[in-house]
Amino acid sequence: LGRGRSAVARNVFERFTEKTIKAVMMAQSESRRLGQSFVGVGMLVVGVVGEGTDTGCQALHRLGIELPAVRAALEGLIPAKEPSKMLEIPFDEEGKWVLDRSLDFSKEQNSPTVDTSHMLRAILLQDTGVAMQLLCALLSCESADAARTKVLEALDGRGTPIATGRGGGSVAAAVAASAASAAAARHSAVEVEPELKVTRAFSQDLTAMA
Repeated sequence: LGRGRSAVARNVFERFTEKTIKAVMMAQSESRRLGQSFVGVGMLVVGVVGEGTDTGCQALHRLGIELPAVRAALEGLIPAKEPSKMLEIPFDEEGKWVLDRSLDFSKEQNSPTVDTSHMLRAILLQDTGVAMQLLCALLSCESADAARTKVLEALDGRGTPIATGRGGGSVAAAVAASAASAAAARHSAVEVEPELKVTRAFSQDLTAMA
């Protein structure tokens, strides 16, 4: 990559919050778990959910989407291979595009930083691809527009929470249950959420990945 592209990537990641950096790192971890050679947008969805506390995760949690379900659903779309041993896994073109649009959303909202809600809004700009298939499946939506509307309402605090847990019976929980037994051994063998000490050095590492 040329110096110009590296400078742009560095500027993007320097604006990411620690929680957003954690989500990106978890997306890379998911790619490694699935034995892939790239970080795609579907893996960024897993990262947003897996981060666990930020605004993007909270919105998806209101809709009943939790980490076991989203990982199991993604594995149905991207069958797992042997876990990758690559230290640096690059983003594919769609993944890079989402990262760039995340920055655009933060600027539009006059935010000095990029949080996971900005990333989630960028993901929702897509009409096709693994990420939208993933959201449609988890939300039981027949179209990208329907899934997009549900997530945007949740992000804006207008969505109706979906019960989860033993009494909930959410779609996300059903997806998780159907795939859990097949994926359990692989899931338990791979570290999903490593302890991350997020520093500016992570931004430099991610620049190389982009």
